[in-house]
Order: sequence, then C-alpha cells, then structure tokens
Amino acid sequence: MCEALRELFAEELKESKEEGEVTKIIELIWKKLRKGQKAEEIAEALEEETDTIEQIADLIQEAEENGEDISYIIRKLNKEREL
Repeated sequence: MCEALRELFAEELKESKEEGEVTKIIELIWKKLRKGQKAEEIAEALEEETDTIEQIADLIQEAEENGEDISYIIRKLNKEREL
C-alpha cells in the first residue's frame, strides 16, 4: 500500500510541477506583451513556436477583456488539449 501511495503522490507532484512551469511561462509572456513585444519576438526569446505564443497571447487578451486571471488561460489551454 505504501508503494501505491508513493506512486500517487509522485504523479500529483509531477502534475503540480508541470502546471507551475506553464504558469511561469504564461506570466512571462504576459509581461512581455505588456511591454509591447510582438509574438515573434517573444517566440524567439523563449525558443518557442510563434503559433504557440500567438495562441497564448490571444488567450491573454481574452482573459484581460473578461477580467480573468492566469487560471482562466490554463483552463482554456487544457480544454484545447483535450480536443
């Protein structure tokens, strides 16, 4: 039983760490957008695909328009992954 609990907690820790990393990246993109940087510049700086940055930028704009926070963006990204 202890091994099963360890495996369960290990999976939860991994998911929590991954969500923390995603949150940090979104916050960084958000800051760069506020400074007026374009998606292409951000993509180059973060070594990510421009399409990915544009997708996140669109969600950030949507969140700002709706008075939402970063959790809104994460939920939307998770929904899109499920499709």
